[in-house]
Amino acid sequence: MTHRACLAGHTAANWACGKGSKLASRVLSDPGSMRFAWLLLLVSTPALADHELVRDLGADPVSYGPGLADRVRETVASVDAVLDAAGKGELKGTFKLVGGTAARGSSVRLPLIINANGLTQGFSFSLDFDEEVLEATGIEEVFHHPSKAAWEYQKFYFDNSNTTPGNAGVDEGFVSGTGVFDFTLVVGLPPDVDSEVVALHFKVKPDAPLGSTELRFVDGASSDSSKRFTVVNDITAKGMALDDPPVEVTPLFTTARLGIVGDISMFIRGDSNGDGRVDLSDAQHTLSFLFLGGETLQCEDAADANDDGTLNVSDPIFVLLYLFLGGARLPEPSLDFGADPTPDTLTCPRPGE
Repeated sequence: MTHRACLAGHTAANWACGKGSKLASRVLSDPGSMRFAWLLLLVSTPALADHELVRDLGADPVSYGPGLADRVRETVASVDAVLDAAGKGELKGTFKLVGGTAARGSSVRLPLIINANGLTQGFSFSLDFDEEVLEATGIEEVFHHPSKAAWEYQKFYFDNSNTTPGNAGVDEGFVSGTGVFDFTLVVGLPPDVDSEVVALHFKVKPDAPLGSTELRFVDGASSDSSKRFTVVNDITAKGMALDDPPVEVTPLFTTARLGIVGDISMFIRGDSNGDGRVDLSDAQHTLSFLFLGGETLQCEDAADANDDGTLNVSDPIFVLLYLFLGGARLPEPSLDFGADPTPDTLTCPRPGE
């Protein structure tokens, strides 16, 4: 019999038992009988109630702490590989959902980008959206390591219910997901690189109000329709040895704003790259277009940061002064999506163009 062992904290616990708790998981497989079982390992001093819960799930509890490796080997005769996400060392990571604009009744694709300072082997996310404005339609698996045709484990779920109109939070209108790239090989997202991992697909409701809507990372979305277990926003990275576990971190978040537009051009002043926010990347995007033959501007009006009706180096400089040196506020529309109040010859596509 061949055994695979995987010790993990919040992230892998999500795919094992659905809840980011103080439990970890190990997968045991018997290829001959195709029998699968879960062993949950307590990553903190276990209470008796926790032991009973693990036994109720048909598994064997093993206390976490010094001597863990020996206790695991006493339980399992042969351990091929381990992923332990109990947590040690310093890991920094970010989740970023990229926004944009979409017309009423249209579909939109929003990339989820992960960046950590260590090899990211697994992750989980829990995202809240306004179910009166958007309808989730799918979750697309994007990242694939060159040595892996498919992820070892993934579980995605979304909910569009609107039982209580006006209700906020992840009990209605949410998207959740968990992914582990490999249980036995050290593969994952490259360190210190923005990697698009999944893409979230939504449809804007035909009667959605014009303006913008926010999609936020909020812990606690259900992992499936049973609503029994919830998901936390998490990254697992750095290492794969039983006695030298990787670390687990709650990442920093960049939420997304999606501009809902009608039949006129709407944009945010200074948002040169069209991601729904104004930051350093917008100045870089405009400079690349002007001087390096970079990507064509999606909306010239948005790149016209000083609203003088022309595109030149003064526009990225205006953005940089505003962001970092207390410069003048960007002309309208600057706080939210809106139409250009000043006529000029610059273009900005209308929905569907």
